[in-house]
Amino acid sequence: MLIIQGKVSKFLILSVIFVFFEIMSMKSKSVKKNNLTVAFPINYLKQINGKKIVRPQNTNTTWEYYLLENLCATLVKDSITSNSGFDGVLAKNWNQINSKTWKFYLKDQLKWSNGTDLTGQQIKSSFESLKIKGSRHSVYFKKINKINYNKLEHSLSFEFREKINFNFLHELSLADSSIVSRQNLKGDWSVTSGPFFLIEKDKQVILSKNKNFENIFESKNRYADEVFLIDYFEDAEISRLLKKNENFIFPVQSFSLRQQFLEYKKLSKQVYCGEKNVIYFFEFLKLNSISKSINLRNEIRQILQDSFQKALMNNDEINYFEQLIPKGFKGHIDSYKYKKIKNKAKIKRTIQIEMPTLMRGIPDLEKHISEHSKMSNLNVKIKYQDAYPEFDKKSLMRINMFKGNQSDQLASWNFLFSKNIGPLHLFADKVSGLFKKITNSRDKNKVLLRLHKQVLNNVMSVPVFIEANCIYSGSELDFHKINPFDMRLRFYDVQFK
Repeated sequence: MLIIQGKVSKFLILSVIFVFFEIMSMKSKSVKKNNLTVAFPINYLKQINGKKIVRPQNTNTTWEYYLLENLCATLVKDSITSNSGFDGVLAKNWNQINSKTWKFYLKDQLKWSNGTDLTGQQIKSSFESLKIKGSRHSVYFKKINKINYNKLEHSLSFEFREKINFNFLHELSLADSSIVSRQNLKGDWSVTSGPFFLIEKDKQVILSKNKNFENIFESKNRYADEVFLIDYFEDAEISRLLKKNENFIFPVQSFSLRQQFLEYKKLSKQVYCGEKNVIYFFEFLKLNSISKSINLRNEIRQILQDSFQKALMNNDEINYFEQLIPKGFKGHIDSYKYKKIKNKAKIKRTIQIEMPTLMRGIPDLEKHISEHSKMSNLNVKIKYQDAYPEFDKKSLMRINMFKGNQSDQLASWNFLFSKNIGPLHLFADKVSGLFKKITNSRDKNKVLLRLHKQVLNNVMSVPVFIEANCIYSGSELDFHKINPFDMRLRFYDVQFK
């Protein structure tokens, strides 16, 4: 009997030890599971912003925009699951009081990431600053007459000088309309209003969870505790993370233009792609005797578009495209033909264009551009450089990328023509009348179509190809909350399976 008890006791002890180690192992896995690693060009952002990672009121790149959305909170966010198309973030509900007034009721007990109160007055001040300074995407903020905060109702109301429709909600959902502090404007992101705040430790950039945001956002599925940003071109580390099936995200930009990206695709346990709506086009950088001439602009267009069409003929990932608005979006033209070239250049001239180094990966593109240049007096030469937004003063054009939103195309056009910095700003005076008609027109779609035709007819830019944004990742991540139309990489929308 004693022997049996001894065996039972020994069995119980071993069972307890086994259960203990299993629990500890599960805890360890749980801690690991709640962290995320993302490939991100942090050094690039610091380079273009002068040591600052992001400037909230002047985002130059998609990467800055992604980062801003993860650091700052908006009143509302776009949603692919909500019937209205929007979910509340800082606002719990809202309504249009009349044709010129919108009211938003704020959630209770809002906090900054350091635990101090995020007050209604602070939110009002942030919006008033945006109203005065504006941003690249703002259209409706410029039309605000007055912003009021009602302390008893804990509500914000926006009064406009003219009638404003539901598209104002879309503008409020953009990162440009997020709540920022004075410290944020100076480049200090240690205290934020959004889902994460920033830590820089041993030269590594870490986004740490703002638990106060998690509480007010009422997310059923908890998002990452920490997001580690690694260099976007750290090939060996990216390959290792994809092989190990870690909680890792590689957001693909121009994936078909770099052979290494195709290798990542093979290693990835999961590939999530959005709609093909990222358009690459050449913008004009200055007005001179060539760019002022619509005939010469049209001749350059033909050289570039014919060259890209041939170079991309057998490319499955990116497609030749010659409009600025994708199919299915307001303003897309079902069948469009550019005007024929009337008078070719009579004097031989060399034109320098800029493209990112990644585009060396497009097979035979240089050969095709050289061949088509020989048929013209315009000799197009390529300079590869990655110092965006800076450019060589000798360059007439450079390639840019644009992703129009599906909610309000007017905001996209406003971005393209934004004063001094928009890629089409040199031709803004040619479309200013149409902008006024769009905001006041009952038949907005027809006017958007006219605007697109005018941009193409006057060769204000040269569209060349279209692609989809994709995410390569491990198998344990769930991206069903990521909107496939714009693929905005909000880390708090990434779920763990």
